[in-house]
Amino acid sequence: MLKLTYPSIAAPVLVGLMLLAAPAAGQTKPEDKARMAEAAKLFDQANKELDAKKFADACPKIERVIELVPEGVGAKMALGECYEGLGRLASAHRLYVEAEAAAAALKQADRVSAARSKQQALAPKVATVKLEIAPAASRRSGFVVTVDGKPVDSAQTSMMLDAGPHVVRATADGAEDFETRFDSVDGQKKVVTIADLKSKASAAPPVAPPPTEPTPYWNTQRIAGAVVGGAGILVAIGGFAAGGVALSKRDASNGPEGGCSDETNLCTKPAGVDLRDESRLAGNVSTGLLAAGGALAATGLIVFLTAPSSDDGVAVDVGFGRFALGGTF
Repeated sequence: MLKLTYPSIAAPVLVGLMLLAAPAAGQTKPEDKARMAEAAKLFDQANKELDAKKFADACPKIERVIELVPEGVGAKMALGECYEGLGRLASAHRLYVEAEAAAAALKQADRVSAARSKQQALAPKVATVKLEIAPAASRRSGFVVTVDGKPVDSAQTSMMLDAGPHVVRATADGAEDFETRFDSVDGQKKVVTIADLKSKASAAPPVAPPPTEPTPYWNTQRIAGAVVGGAGILVAIGGFAAGGVALSKRDASNGPEGGCSDETNLCTKPAGVDLRDESRLAGNVSTGLLAAGGALAATGLIVFLTAPSSDDGVAVDVGFGRFALGGTF
């Protein structure tokens, strides 16, 4: 059974020590009395739990006692031994160091000696980590080393750790982070080497898009409009030509060779009948060609005038008797 090797402070004694720290017995404030009573009660419970090896229950109570009575040397010694019971040897060693400093401030030589003896006996059993930091890394702007999330002085090359998992991390301005994880073992030393950190790759400058060439005036749609309109004009010319043929045939039918009359619309000779038939056929062809030519010319004009500023998305389909245009306008 673990017993405090340093004489335990019973609850009444602890209260007495706190009363001595007060300005005067008759001037003790109500809040101080409540604080003393809480500390005495917790310390008494913790002593019983230490006797029963209930370290997990006792340690938080002693931690609270130290919060209430920071100057208490005995409580620090007790918490150190409680941490030993939990296997937290580095934490126990730290408490013994604090107890020695507190005892020295109070000129309590016996307690200084007891705390120092505890440290010397425990030191070989504690896990340690040694940090080997490259000078180039330590000279970097904003260089920081943390152990388990707590910053440490880069000049502090060795430290004690409780057994278990730990994380060492190094960061610096403009550099990639360094991180390593390991499990420390009581009585063993771990060496962590932090070489110069890698500089972060500089972001590539944005690439300017190539200059946009101005859209030519004669783009796909305008060319299509001109072609369709030109075709319409040619067809219309054919219509006019067919109309001329129709008129010529009609005039010939009215001559001596045809013997036809516009007034009676009758022909006395077979040749006149043939000429009148040819005239009507040419007239029908002329009408059809003029209508088709006019439609094509009008379509070509519309296509030409509504041409977009870019060729993107423009599709033209021209065929006999049809014209199709697709795109964004």
